[in-house]
Amino acid sequence: MSTKLVLTRLSKYDKIIEKVFKDKYRDGMKRVPFEREDLPEACDALLIPRIKNLGDIPYSYRFRKELPETIKAMAPKGCEWIIVADIPHNITNIQNIVLRNASPTISARLCDAHSNSE
Repeated sequence: MSTKLVLTRLSKYDKIIEKVFKDKYRDGMKRVPFEREDLPEACDALLIPRIKNLGDIPYSYRFRKELPETIKAMAPKGCEWIIVADIPHNITNIQNIVLRNASPTISARLCDAHSNSE
């Protein structure tokens, strides 16, 4: 059986969120906080023109698209990373939580309860 290597092209948003995650993540972290200011710094480091609507980056991963595979692969077994908005501190977290046999409604409640408890 042969193994096929599938290469996917990362979007600008993928490259930016991946850079922020890799800069902030340390082994064993369950929450990886980052600030809005980290996004344009990542753009500069990656030589990507600054995104005009910076808020769209975390928003995209909360509601429209999945995080890059490089980030997903770093979640502990049975967990996944999600973007959680912590307002009023203007800090967004990439956080892993365990969801077992949960309906979308229950999952949403667990996510809300988990993000409010830390």
